[in-house]
Amino acid sequence: AMVAAVASALVLTLLLRNTKAFLIGLSVCVIAGVGMLMVPGALRLTGMQAELHTRTLLWKVALEGFLQSPLVGQGAWAFARVAAASPVIVEVHAHNLLFELLLSSGVLGVSMIGLYFYHNHKSAYQLYKAKKDDGLMALLVSVTMALGLHGLMDVTIFAPQAALFFMMICSVSGL
Repeated sequence: AMVAAVASALVLTLLLRNTKAFLIGLSVCVIAGVGMLMVPGALRLTGMQAELHTRTLLWKVALEGFLQSPLVGQGAWAFARVAAASPVIVEVHAHNLLFELLLSSGVLGVSMIGLYFYHNHKSAYQLYKAKKDDGLMALLVSVTMALGLHGLMDVTIFAPQAALFFMMICSVSGL
């Protein structure tokens, strides 16, 4: 989550056309990254392989569930139902936003969500290009990026607070 937050904060400063803040933030990230590489144990890499193995098992279960109903998916909270058949999996979601959406909504649902985001971001980009609302575009892209990057390993958007916050940001982009 920290990598997603830092990366999206850097993108936010860049889209706000604040080059000085972007360069300072990037410099701090580079210095902190080098420092963490130099201090043994600072990156907490122990257990990373086991964690990745667990996530891979979750993603495999989600993909197999998606393939059972690829067009329309299996409905809300489908992963918990699909995973219940596995003696190994005790998680209630797939720990990957794309797999979770494909399993729940299928290709049709994910396509509709994709079209919504395309048009939403397109209208925000038009405002940005016309220099009418740089802040909105910057906020929309950086929050989408944070949720997307974090969504590679978890499903934060399913938390009501994150979802409501994101929906509010998306709703002001002119749709």
